[in-house]
Amino acid sequence: MTRQEWDDAQAQVARGDLDRLERQTERGGIENATTARDVASRFGLTPRSIAVFPGELFAFVIDGELRYPTWQFINGREDSVLPHLAQLVEAFSDDMHPSTILGFMQTPQEDARLNGVQLTPVEWLVRGGDVQRLVDILGSFLMS
Repeated sequence: MTRQEWDDAQAQVARGDLDRLERQTERGGIENATTARDVASRFGLTPRSIAVFPGELFAFVIDGELRYPTWQFINGREDSVLPHLAQLVEAFSDDMHPSTILGFMQTPQEDARLNGVQLTPVEWLVRGGDVQRLVDILGSFLMS
């Protein structure tokens, strides 16, 4: 880091830029989720019957209500849930914030390449990539 980069970073902290960015990131993880009612409608079920998917859908609780991140649903596909989702969800740490998971799922990964192109975990799974590779990436991420 150069002296100028250090001074710029210090100025960002003093202005509160990093706090604002953190709040915006956390909000993104929550805002990119839908309700049980919306998920049930997607599958032609009632909100109470969405419980037929335990372990197959990822959800978190906000203000006493289950919220389902939209990254796990694939538009235009009959099976519309991300392939191998349950295996991937098992690899998430219990204390991972929804925004951290959203960031992971939307960020191209160095070790998830197809024809030389880095793919996001969502793209990787949709294109038939091995879920174990993502589990390994998550494991190394959580260990660091």
